[in-house]
Amino acid sequence: MITYTKRCAICGKEFTTKSQRATACSDECRRIREIDRGRQKRERKRGKRSTRRDGLSLSEAARLAREHGMTCGQYMAFLNTESSRRGKWND
Repeated sequence: MITYTKRCAICGKEFTTKSQRATACSDECRRIREIDRGRQKRERKRGKRSTRRDGLSLSEAARLAREHGMTCGQYMAFLNTESSRRGKWND
């Protein structure tokens, strides 16, 4: 059986494992890693909801929509059609 010597991603302690994929030395470090991963995932998800690809926040879009006499949805649709005409959103 092959064993691997690795360094824990959480505490930095050296440990041996049978799995190449192991990154934590103990159950405690694994729990800490999972909590951190969940926190990072929630932060990424929050960021995706509140900001568009061009950096325009939803509150800013709502303010601009009011200035143009549109609803927020109408303004976002207008921006998407204008951007697609210019090729900005074509990846």
